[in-house]
Amino acid sequence: MNAGEAIMSYAERYVAFVDILGFKEIIRQSEHGGRMFEALVKSLTSMGDRNKDLESVLGEDFKVQNFSDAVVLSEKVTARGLSHLLYEIQELALSLLPSGLLIRGGISKGSLYHEGSVVFGPAFLEAYRLESSVASVPRIVLTREVYSDVVQYSNDDDRWKLDFDSDLRYSEDGPVHVHVLKRFQSLNLHEPTIEFLNSDEVIHAQFCQSALQSLIDQSMHEPRHFDKVKWFAIYWNGTVPRGANAPLKTVAFPYMSRP
Repeated sequence: MNAGEAIMSYAERYVAFVDILGFKEIIRQSEHGGRMFEALVKSLTSMGDRNKDLESVLGEDFKVQNFSDAVVLSEKVTARGLSHLLYEIQELALSLLPSGLLIRGGISKGSLYHEGSVVFGPAFLEAYRLESSVASVPRIVLTREVYSDVVQYSNDDDRWKLDFDSDLRYSEDGPVHVHVLKRFQSLNLHEPTIEFLNSDEVIHAQFCQSALQSLIDQSMHEPRHFDKVKWFAIYWNGTVPRGANAPLKTVAFPYMSRP
């Protein structure tokens, strides 16, 4: 090894493997452009740019790489690093949802090499296994070890308990998953002033609801796809509080009357 040459080695990191559902169909349509194709390119590009600005404030050593229909994100093994990783997953999910794109994946902890465009290691393989074999529906699930870290961080500092309690949800079938709709949870509790209803956040959330409703309507003839979208729609309906004057509406299923 030449003097000054860096030694390549694994580091212990949190890593998320995220699959963009419906990516193959987007590629088939990409020759003709299209809204979903443009949204995908914009989201993946802006994620890297945004993180350069937020890194020093929110994260510790955030890295992201996308290839084909997947995005790999990793962070340092600290409470702050994990909190930032969850935030970035939430942002990715909400940037894609208005175009009808859902994500599924897993978060693991362990040995990882992630430098530039190169990423591999046992932790990567475990995150990939979670996405392909455990997540099953549009959610990002945590390994037992990552969840144990959440519990430990929460016990060590009340601030992290509040953060992680709002960042994570418990699934009925067991796995803990990232609460990607966290930002929308309290929108219907605000006073519905004209200024609030015309805010970027409310308009963005309404686009998400409309896209999700379209996904339900379009997928009803394909049971395997419908089951995945239905899970996310139920998650949406359980997150967004109901109300007569609420700016965000629940998603209606084909066998229900529209709100």
